[in-house]
Amino acid sequence: MARLISILLFALVALLWLSAAPSHAAPLQCSAGTYGNGTTCTTCPAGSYCPKGSATPTADDAGYYSIAGAGNQIPCPVETTCPAGILLGTISQSLTLDPASPGNAGTLTFTPEAVGQFATLTLQLSLPSGDANERISGFAVSGTTAPFALLGLATTDVIKDGQPLDLGLVFAPTSAGTATMVLTLNLTPDGGVDPAFSLTITGNATTTLPEPMAMALFMVGLVALVQYRLRLLQPSDKIARLNNDLKHDRAPSPMQPRTIML
Repeated sequence: MARLISILLFALVALLWLSAAPSHAAPLQCSAGTYGNGTTCTTCPAGSYCPKGSATPTADDAGYYSIAGAGNQIPCPVETTCPAGILLGTISQSLTLDPASPGNAGTLTFTPEAVGQFATLTLQLSLPSGDANERISGFAVSGTTAPFALLGLATTDVIKDGQPLDLGLVFAPTSAGTATMVLTLNLTPDGGVDPAFSLTITGNATTTLPEPMAMALFMVGLVALVQYRLRLLQPSDKIARLNNDLKHDRAPSPMQPRTIML
């Protein structure tokens, strides 16, 4: 009996000790575009990218850029620089590709841009939550493709669950008018058929100069016009002397000969 009581007491002490022991929960894994220390996650800053599970941000390589909350880096547009991995003036838009509903994925429209200028847009492609990884097996463009450029898109890219893929779009018009390009993406899942998505991209080019430059040219022209009008209104020296003589009722003074230096 005493032995049984001892066993029961030992079991009770062991149970109390186990219940008081600190629990070791699995560390928090941050999603793509964020980083953390296992307990909290922070948005990845612009100029850096954070794949899924990042402990610290990864600075962009030279010639690449990324927006805040990016999971990958994007090549800079041609003939531009991206200091500290940041491309100024870029806007972003997200797009979810649902393999269960392929086909038309919508339309992206650039804001009107002047001829000779360019605009950039960062497109973030993602999958529905819980969907299997999808690899970009192919892509094609059609329509008026000349003013547009794709940055950071390759057939080896994979869109993972919880890790979107960022790519860049550039609109650089060389003539006025509306341009439309269709981007077709083919995704290859772990199993099943390849779904295809078509995305229409449009941009409108104008010949209007940017507002600061147009205002500067207007002010220069206005100043030149005022100076010209003042010169027309200002009497010449000969007319001024003649008017002065007539005012004082005397004969016009002889004109002084002009000496020409050779």
